[in-house]
Amino acid sequence: SFFLALEVLDCYGMTFIPPDFYFADNLKIVRITSNVIPNLLFSAFTLAPTIEYLNLDNNQIQNLGPSPFGGLFNARHVSIANNRIRTITPQMLAPLSSLEIFVAPDNLIEVLDGNLFVNNPNLMSVNFGGNNINAVGSSFLNINTNLRFLFMDRNDCVNQNFINDDANLPAIRGALEECFENSPFGTQIVLEVVGNLTIFDENGQVVLRVN
Repeated sequence: SFFLALEVLDCYGMTFIPPDFYFADNLKIVRITSNVIPNLLFSAFTLAPTIEYLNLDNNQIQNLGPSPFGGLFNARHVSIANNRIRTITPQMLAPLSSLEIFVAPDNLIEVLDGNLFVNNPNLMSVNFGGNNINAVGSSFLNINTNLRFLFMDRNDCVNQNFINDDANLPAIRGALEECFENSPFGTQIVLEVVGNLTIFDENGQVVLRVN
């Protein structure tokens, strides 16, 4: 049938996410954006393991349940940008075993657990820009060896360390140390460039390149 062959699904004007996308065996891309969905307490995707891309941007989500992404073990790209989410835990992200890109800017997140992505070994890119982050767990940068891009702009513990756009390695190290020192565990970090490092501003312009 038409629904069984459906690969892309866009949902608008909703106040909840329909439970279980059982009607589409080949669903790859799901965009549920610009709705009013204050709570995502249980996974709606347990019968849709084929989903590879999930976009939940701009839904006014405030509360995530203990396993909002259950069943999404093939999802490689998950975005929850521009909501009102305050807490993200390793348990919430555990089902996302194939996750490569996690996008969560412009929420209200304050603390990043050091083991946040312990169940996501393929993770390459993370965006937490524009949150209220003031503390990062001590092992946050050590667990995911494939991580290549980490966006932390527009967070208090980062931005207060940059003066007059002074984006150099000592400034970057100082900014990250501020986040880590606020962790209940505390730590110091050593930042060195292996290969090439390029830093971009929020407009995509190159601020610093180190070879």
